[in-house]
Amino acid sequence: MSDSPIKTPPPFSTIILNENEYNNENENMTENENENKTENENENNKENMRTSTFKISNQAITRRFTLSIEQPTWLELELKVREIFSIPSSVSPGLTYIDEGDDNITISSQIELEDYYKQVKCHEYSDNNIIYRFSLVIFTPLRDYADDENDNGNNPPGYEEHEEHNVRVCPTQ
Repeated sequence: MSDSPIKTPPPFSTIILNENEYNNENENMTENENENKTENENENNKENMRTSTFKISNQAITRRFTLSIEQPTWLELELKVREIFSIPSSVSPGLTYIDEGDDNITISSQIELEDYYKQVKCHEYSDNNIIYRFSLVIFTPLRDYADDENDNGNNPPGYEEHEEHNVRVCPTQ
């Protein structure tokens, strides 16, 4: 008899007969799990990743562009509008829409845009894409405050009067 104890494998242990078969089986399982995980992540990302398409009319033309976020900021929107309509920095763009009371509403700031996002429910949806429709307005200075010799100091420094030029030909809906 020998003094060495007999070692037995623990219960439920895996016996590997062929190491190559085991490695291949594990690789296949991992690839399938990764494929399933990637498909699920893509589906979740598509659901969470809505884009926004803007259709903006100016006189006889309408420009269309898509942004990769559902509700862009006024700065992002203004920069894109300036780019596609070649609007110089000397004037300010605005966007108009007709609300449910048939009033012409102008957006030219972040606060007004946020209010629009909260109140207006009439934009179109298609495949995680929201379509917004606006008309373009341009605000041009009526006068240059620094060159006004007749100013009696009634207005604060930096004050500018603006005249609104609505260049919309027909209402969009």
